[in-house]
Amino acid sequence: MPFGQAPGQGFNQPVNPAIVTQVIQVKGAYLYYSPSPGFGNLIQSSAPLPGTDKYENMWLNGFVTYFNVSGNNWLAIQIDGNVINLQESTTGPGGPYSVNGQLFGSTNAVTLAAFNCLLSFSNTGFALLETVNGHINFLPGVGFNAICQYPIVGGAIGIPETWHPFTLVGGTAVGTDINGTNYPPSYAIDAQGNVKVKGALLTGGGGLAAGTTWATIPSGGPGLGYRPSTNIPTLLVTNAGHGTVAHLYIRPNGNVQFNAAIGAGTTMYLDGTLFVYGV
Repeated sequence: MPFGQAPGQGFNQPVNPAIVTQVIQVKGAYLYYSPSPGFGNLIQSSAPLPGTDKYENMWLNGFVTYFNVSGNNWLAIQIDGNVINLQESTTGPGGPYSVNGQLFGSTNAVTLAAFNCLLSFSNTGFALLETVNGHINFLPGVGFNAICQYPIVGGAIGIPETWHPFTLVGGTAVGTDINGTNYPPSYAIDAQGNVKVKGALLTGGGGLAAGTTWATIPSGGPGLGYRPSTNIPTLLVTNAGHGTVAHLYIRPNGNVQFNAAIGAGTTMYLDGTLFVYGV
C-alpha cells in the first residue's frame, strides 16, 4: 500500500485514527487530513518548515492544529520549540497566517505575552481561543458551553499592562532618579483599570507654568481607558528636596499637566496611580 494510505505507517498511530483518515508525507512534513485530503481538510501538521500542499492548504512549521472559525477565518495553534503561537488567517486555509498571541515557555516558567485574545472554557474543561476581533464568533460543539465572552487585554481583568514612555513636550526631558540613572516618565493601565505613572520629569530652562501640557496620553484601545471621561483625577508629586509639591492630573482630552508652576531645571518624581477608571 502506498505511503500515506494507512495512518501510522512509518510512525506512531495517531491518537484518534477515526478522525484522522489519511496522513501524507511531503517535503519532510507529515500532514493529517479529515475526512480526506482536500482544500480545507488539513487539521494537523508536523513540519520543520512551512509550506503549501497540492490542495492549496498552507501548513506552518512545528506541531500545528488547524480549525475553521467561520467563513474564511481560520485559526492555527502552533507549537514551535518553547513558543506556542495562536495564528490566524482571514483568507481561508491557504493563508497567509499571522500571529495573534504567544505563550513563551522555559524550564522555570511560562510567561503570557502579547496575547490579546479570549480564553473561555466549556463544561468539560475544553479551552476555546478567540482572536482580537471581538466576542466568540463560532458555536462550540454539543455539550460545550462558553462561560465568558470578554477579551483579555492589559488591565481589563487582572492583567497589568506594560509601560509606555510619554512623548515629552514643553521643553521637558527625561530626568534621573536618586542614583543618577535615567528614569523615563511612563504610563500603563494597572490590574484595576487605572493609570499608573512612573519616572522623573526634568523641566527646561523656562520651567513650567501652572496648567502647561508636558505630555498627552492617548485615548487607548478597546478596554483601555487612559483618559477620564469627565472628572479630573489628581496625583500628589514632589521634587527631590520636597520643596516643590504639585498635583499631576490628566484632562479628558489627554493633556497631562501640573496645577502649580514648576521652576526651571527641576526634577519631578511621578510615581503613583491616577484613578481614571469610571470617572
